Amino acid sequence: MTRPKAVSTYDGHRAIWLREIDPVTFQPVSAPVMIINGGARPEDKPIWIEGPHIYKVGETYLFSAAEGGTAVGHSQVAFKAESVYGPYIPYTDNPILTQRDLPDDRLNPVTSVGHADFVQDSAGRWWASFLGVRPYQGDDYNTGRETFLLPVTWQDGWPIILESGEPLPLRQQRPDLPAQPTAPVPTSGNFTLTEEFEGETLPPYWMAVRIPKQQWHSLEHGTLRTRLAARALAVGNSLLFWRDGSSTQMQKPVRNSSSHLRHQRMRQELPHSRMTISSMPSASA
Repeated sequence: MTRPKAVSTYDGHRAIWLREIDPVTFQPVSAPVMIINGGARPEDKPIWIEGPHIYKVGETYLFSAAEGGTAVGHSQVAFKAESVYGPYIPYTDNPILTQRDLPDDRLNPVTSVGHADFVQDSAGRWWASFLGVRPYQGDDYNTGRETFLLPVTWQDGWPIILESGEPLPLRQQRPDLPAQPTAPVPTSGNFTLTEEFEGETLPPYWMAVRIPKQQWHSLEHGTLRTRLAARALAVGNSLLFWRDGSSTQMQKPVRNSSSHLRHQRMRQELPHSRMTISSMPSASA
């Protein structure tokens, strides 16, 4: 996603560009070409087209991208072309996935769906994985953006993830595919995970974004020791306090056109010999 060739004509006006790269070096070998300007219906001033995918289905190039921003207006749209460089023609009944046209007070809502990707299984059936959220009230949710899976149906050569006005189901029939080994750590549903900290390092599922660059923990004889440290970081007109991988923002007090803030550095170490994590129960469980 980037800005159109000239300038954006409205807030959220974005474009999709395409260029050829060397598959070994990943360096560009052609000039960029804008293939989508604005979105599926430019006359409606669509916003934030992003996350593009191009698939070759038969002799046709299928382009799919997210549109509408990643909040409740999120959606997935589709286009087609005979050449990879276009011109790409939008599906007349776009979007092929959204929940923005459903009532806010519906039961067990899944909102903000989009950023879909397609895959075919070993039986040739098409599926779409995409992101969404499960709010407990309004647009508030604690579980972040989760990954969902739905079968794809084809109508007149176009992939449909969910018909317009249809709520996203929280449960569906398991596809008739070979059973896979049980995952060592649950990744969906209602579960409880107990960590004993018996290894020399933390397992990969402890990885997270926005962690401190400094070492923030240690493992000693089955005990995890986490280090908490508050430090003031100047960010524009605010101060950002970092604590155990999370941040808190505090406005600077202003005095005679200059800023003053007293901050006492604090460090604390917490031991954990056992930790149990339970997932949020599903409303449909």
